[in-house]
Amino acid sequence: MTARPVERHHVWIPTDGGAVAACLHLPADRNVRAHPVVICPPFGYEYTHAHRSLLHLADDLAAAGFLAVRLDYVGTGDSEGDASTPDLLERWVASITATAADAGVLTGGGPATLIGLRFGALLAGLAAGRVDVHDLVAWHPVSSGKRYIREHEALQSVAAHVPQPSTGKIEAGGFVLSAETAQAVRSVDLSVASFRVRGSALVVERDDLPSDGRLAERLGASGLGVETMVGAGYLGMMAEPQYTVVPQGTLDSIVAWLSARDTAPERLLEGPALDRLLISRTARWSESGTEIVEEMVSMETDQGTPLVGVLTAPAGPSTGAVVLANSGSVHHVGPNRLYVELSRALARGGVACLRLDLRNLGDSRLGDCANENHPYPATAVEDVRCGVDWLRRQRHQPSCVVAGLCSGAYTAFHAGLDPTLPIHGVVCLNPLTFQWQDGMSLDTPDSHRTTRDAQYYKGAVRNWGKWKRLLTGQANTGYIIRFAAKRARDVLKKGLENAAERVGLRATGLLGRRLEQYRSRGLPLTFVFSTRDPGHAILTSEAGPVLKRLLRQNALAVSFIEGADHTFSREAWRVQASEAVSAAVATMHGAGAQGR
Repeated sequence: MTARPVERHHVWIPTDGGAVAACLHLPADRNVRAHPVVICPPFGYEYTHAHRSLLHLADDLAAAGFLAVRLDYVGTGDSEGDASTPDLLERWVASITATAADAGVLTGGGPATLIGLRFGALLAGLAAGRVDVHDLVAWHPVSSGKRYIREHEALQSVAAHVPQPSTGKIEAGGFVLSAETAQAVRSVDLSVASFRVRGSALVVERDDLPSDGRLAERLGASGLGVETMVGAGYLGMMAEPQYTVVPQGTLDSIVAWLSARDTAPERLLEGPALDRLLISRTARWSESGTEIVEEMVSMETDQGTPLVGVLTAPAGPSTGAVVLANSGSVHHVGPNRLYVELSRALARGGVACLRLDLRNLGDSRLGDCANENHPYPATAVEDVRCGVDWLRRQRHQPSCVVAGLCSGAYTAFHAGLDPTLPIHGVVCLNPLTFQWQDGMSLDTPDSHRTTRDAQYYKGAVRNWGKWKRLLTGQANTGYIIRFAAKRARDVLKKGLENAAERVGLRATGLLGRRLEQYRSRGLPLTFVFSTRDPGHAILTSEAGPVLKRLLRQNALAVSFIEGADHTFSREAWRVQASEAVSAAVATMHGAGAQGR
């Protein structure tokens, strides 16, 4: 069958547990198969890494004639709530059953098919025990909640850079499970569950690990027709977001399997239920006594390129607005859900925040895999301009600040260099480069690896365990000696260059000149650095003399989050980062108001 054009609609689905953010993928001609498909994502860092592949899966299903729905469970992604929301496991299952019910109404009332990836398969299995399901697809499923929590506890132990008080909660991979949620998950075991699946089940296993088999065995014992399939490309799908590889062969196999089981005549998707859902683009709730509103946003650049974002704002008047540009290739929720937490903190402080997917990133994906997912797109500033113009025109926000983490900081910094862009400040969190060029590393650029290593060894000298490894011959002493020699040469060279720059024997470097542009334009600029990240050392190395002078003149500001890593993977660090950004934004909007 020839693939059909696809349209996407970002909406809110109300549930008893809170507002659920969802995206409907449907054929552009709106003729759909009888049974919609609800895609249940994994949790935590796997949710972030798998986002791109699940978006492709939803598009592929829609192109094959299905109404496909991606959702974020309550307390995750764009949805209402956070890790401290009570009864989260029940709310997660309710997120699925409510979404499936709404999708079923749209297509004529037939039960939905559920596709669950990893922890999403466990939740889909629970949902399939409560409501009728047409087919069930479990992709590398988690069948034992107890085993899943042990995985998170092990990950937390490995990543415990900083001692944390014992609260019973688990922080693993940048995401939090409360003690209550962890205990509830421990009690789940799909190997003894019952299922209300009318059709068949498909279990997709990884190609690099032996099969668990417990869920497939239980499904078969329940009287279902069960097939198993080995799906290639799992590790590529779960790579760091900027390196993900969509497992197209596995997606094709899943779509083909479902297509063969949904052969009833298609019907035109229309009617009041669809109309009501498509206009459900806003949701509101109270946070810490403040009512906030979140709106699904779509806009077009001057070239007609569609962009997607989410606007978080106070229910009342806003004192200004912020545009957040993608951090790396992570979609607009941000790494560790940082952008969601930051935007809601800003809204509680009276500031609107648009977390925007730049073109070919996140939900603004266009075209094929070859043209997407680059964290430093050449059109980034143009896309930010589109967001700023939309805020000024559609939401009457004349005072706008641009901010971002990592590559988002790079985008924000360069947006501030454009004198035609009407903004009132820039906030950069942990930039790793100030001048991107094709071929540079998507991690710490090669030219700054020594700076990064210097940050590591600066912390290591205060760690007895590191000294013990060195003294017992377990450390790579050859690399350490080479690093020390290179570092000494770099420090000497940079010191001589800075001295020559101060006395006028050497021209100011490119970054220094760009910082001067901010000063001459009178545009506020704030840097927020993690002390365990090389960003501040890179800034000092490239623009030391100018930086010192501008700091003395209060022409820019620098603040630090003690002990934090690049993406603020601990909850406490994200709170501090949100506070630092909120304080900077409040100052910038105050200055912008005085300027007007």
